[in-house]
Amino acid sequence: MNRTTLVRRSLYGAGFLAAMTLCCTSDRVAGTGTETSTKGIVMGALYAGSGAASHTAVIVVPQSYNPLVDGPINDANKDTTDANGNYSVGPIDTGLYNIEAARDLDGTKLFMDNVVVGLGDNKRAADTLGRPGSMIVTLPMPVTSGGGALYFSGSTISVPVSPANAVGNQVRIDSLPPGQLSSLYYTASSNAVDPVKIADSVRIAPDRATPVVAYSALWKFSRKVYLNTTASGARIYAKVYHFPVLVRLTNLNFTFGNAKGNGEDVRFVTSGGAPMPYQIERWDPAQQRAEVWVSVDTVYPNDSSRYFVMYWGNTGAQSVADGAKVFDTANGFQAVWHLNQTGTDSVLDATANRFNGVSQGATWASPVAGEIGAGRRFDGWSSFVVIPNSAAGALNFPGGGHFTLSAWVYADSLDNGFHQILSKGDRQYGFQLHNINQWEIFDFTNAAGWQSVRSPATAGTWKYVVGVRDGANEMLYVDGQLTSNGIISRDSTGRDTSLNVYIGKQAASPWRYWKGILDEVCASSTARSWDWIFLSYMNQKEYNTLIVFK
Repeated sequence: MNRTTLVRRSLYGAGFLAAMTLCCTSDRVAGTGTETSTKGIVMGALYAGSGAASHTAVIVVPQSYNPLVDGPINDANKDTTDANGNYSVGPIDTGLYNIEAARDLDGTKLFMDNVVVGLGDNKRAADTLGRPGSMIVTLPMPVTSGGGALYFSGSTISVPVSPANAVGNQVRIDSLPPGQLSSLYYTASSNAVDPVKIADSVRIAPDRATPVVAYSALWKFSRKVYLNTTASGARIYAKVYHFPVLVRLTNLNFTFGNAKGNGEDVRFVTSGGAPMPYQIERWDPAQQRAEVWVSVDTVYPNDSSRYFVMYWGNTGAQSVADGAKVFDTANGFQAVWHLNQTGTDSVLDATANRFNGVSQGATWASPVAGEIGAGRRFDGWSSFVVIPNSAAGALNFPGGGHFTLSAWVYADSLDNGFHQILSKGDRQYGFQLHNINQWEIFDFTNAAGWQSVRSPATAGTWKYVVGVRDGANEMLYVDGQLTSNGIISRDSTGRDTSLNVYIGKQAASPWRYWKGILDEVCASSTARSWDWIFLSYMNQKEYNTLIVFK
């Protein structure tokens, strides 16, 4: 068995050998000779866990390399790490490469893309191997007896596809290096004729199966949705995780006639082709407006290069929208009320908790225009929403604990009255328009009584009001800006956790009704950061600065 076969077995296991033999049948050869004056050497060190990754196979692969049709990788492009995890590959031609590494001893692997090789020595910072993952690919057509192959460009990774290793039009690929891999292609023939790009790149998670769907081949239309968090966009300074991005569609950025009538064929996927959870709040082709929430795993600060992809234009597709996956309780969302139902219908909670509200005293039969789609008008004397069975459970936040309350609010006027946005009684928690014409969040503890923070209120316009309790601290934000964190304490005893949550009224009070419109009321069991709150405002306001369509 020659060295090339040994290295390939080490990197991807026996399951890839059938595909790898395809690389050895061509006269084309990737790699270079030994003239160092026009070539470069790649040097680096690899670690696995806390120690050096010795005896690790390393291959430096040209980015133009196609594992199905190009010849075997030249020996100059390979090395095995020494006892200290060091490797040296070359001399090889200058240019763009990807690096593959795999260690038989513990099964760890590595893939690094966009490695620039210049003249002379190219020293890299140390890299760490990780546990491999797998991928389940949904192909654009059923697998036929003729077979085909899946492969990553600029790598030695390929796998044959046939009815023997496919279930319908799905194929599983195991033992893939974790991290960001290069573009994934599928060809229905074994020689890469007319390949179909499945994804621009694929992110593999360790010890997990990553789903990848060939949307580009099944859906007629697509558009990239970039997230701009630089100074010209939403300008955040830290990563925000598991964030529900609001995508607004109008006739200026979307042709509704190309999609199904209720948006059933809309899909969102990562740049690597993995499906993303989404929820359609409104889809109105007649008015050419829609609002869709998309769950983004990580929003990066000061960045405008990352994107996800929106697909539509598949008449056979059925909706897979699911608000519970967007507003996941595991990420702190305990209740999210879009308030877009009619006056007498149940007020639905988008989370899996299903804290659906019962409308009381509604004087408007249909929703009114909110900040995001439809909102709910409250008359100030009789209309409110009660959330049954919410006295105990996920909305029973502890005093002095960690929670966030938020809403888009429109106050009709400032009349020196108490007007409740959301509360769980006067002696537990809530936020409101105080009778001194200030926004207020309060939390009641037996040790300190009422603890609240306030800031001046505004009427006759939409405001994004957020109250945060974070242990001993309380903060109030308006339109993404911290407006107060000075706690006002009023001594008392008798914390009461027996009441249900109310929207638009204080429980057990004959007054304190909201007068105006509320939209997007949310209760979370975590203290949201400034970056999260500011990003929410910049994304959700009518003229958002986060999203850029391309």
